[in-house]
Amino acid sequence: LAASGGYYISAPASKIVASPLTLTGSIGVIMGKFNFEKFLADLGVSIDQGRTFGKNANMMSATTSYTRAQKRKLNRMIDEVYDTFLAKVSEGRRMHEWKVRRIANGRVWTGEDAYRLGLVDALGGLEDAIAAAQQLVKEREADSGGQVRRVFHSLCLSLSLSLSLSF
Repeated sequence: LAASGGYYISAPASKIVASPLTLTGSIGVIMGKFNFEKFLADLGVSIDQGRTFGKNANMMSATTSYTRAQKRKLNRMIDEVYDTFLAKVSEGRRMHEWKVRRIANGRVWTGEDAYRLGLVDALGGLEDAIAAAQQLVKEREADSGGQVRRVFHSLCLSLSLSLSLSF
């Protein structure tokens, strides 16, 4: 699974291997908050916001609604994060931004679709990903004086610890 935040951090990778049926993409941004203001008022509970510093200090409070200005600010923030996400994918996957925009918009793709669209470089499983990483190590080792191999072994140890802890 490499969707949303997972894909955000994966997009700049040298190589992405995805299972054919994995969920990939979700290049989009959503942000909001729970607002219990009316619910609490219906129960007769009032919240004293106390002293705040700045007109947006309580913007993300679960006991106040957004003002019009805060909604505009939130939408600008979402647009900025989305533009950054698109740029990361465009650069990392070496695609024109207009193409990324066409396939983004929060859509989720299977691994096969993501491969066809250029969001991943290969289809396969964990063994294929490890083999691809080993190949990258071999290709870059001559230039690094062995540093790449030490990082790779450390990464494999972390990956195997993560996998064993999650089962």
